[in-house]
Amino acid sequence: MKVKDLIEKLKELPQEKSVMCQVVGTSNTTAWNMFFEFQDVKDSDWLVQLRVSHPTIKVLPEVKEQ
Repeated sequence: MKVKDLIEKLKELPQEKSVMCQVVGTSNTTAWNMFFEFQDVKDSDWLVQLRVSHPTIKVLPEVKEQ
């Protein structure tokens, strides 16, 4: 996806709402609300990074399929 495509998709959404980023477990339906930020990758002429993080989760728990 290009930045211009993301902008167009965001324009279609209600502009007064907040954006939430989640990681959702598949088998146990656990969800973690994550922080995210966009950064320009200075050494790249084609890449922008979306960084997703959580202040206390260092490793996501392993989800065991049953």
